[in-house]
Amino acid sequence: GICALGDVTLTNSTVIANQSAAGGAGIEISDAATNAITITLVSAVLAANIGPEGNFNPRINNGGGVVLPVSHSLFGDDPAEINGTNSDNVFTDAPDLLGLAYNGCAVPAGAPGNTACVQTHAVLPDSPVLDTGLNPLNLATDQRGIGFPRVIGAAADIGAVEMYARPPQANAIVD
Repeated sequence: GICALGDVTLTNSTVIANQSAAGGAGIEISDAATNAITITLVSAVLAANIGPEGNFNPRINNGGGVVLPVSHSLFGDDPAEINGTNSDNVFTDAPDLLGLAYNGCAVPAGAPGNTACVQTHAVLPDSPVLDTGLNPLNLATDQRGIGFPRVIGAAADIGAVEMYARPPQANAIVD
């Protein structure tokens, strides 16, 4: 999950499958200042996190506030938590993404001799994230890099990874 102490923008990102014994398991905000904190979600997945406060918890300490604008995202908590822009969102706590796995990459990460693709959450064929997101940064690729286009289909998928037309191979590296 994310523990935010200041303004945060998540664009084409996926925050799922985190667990917490206290607070929000996806994003926990501790407002220690008197000013407002803004957490912006654009084409992001925030769902399927397990904690007492669900996916998102804006904890206010000193009279500040939390502004939550969300657009073209999949949001797993009550839509009433969104107190900023709320446009073109999908509201469900079931994003239909697979667990973290090696779904291919352009460049492996890690120390020499111990490199591997960064694990990602693959998109299932009937996921509500399909073709419902944006690509506001005009990214050419998804999180995996070269060989994995950011947009496949009518529009970008919500989150960090596009559904790929063929099943990825474990630790596959695309030339």
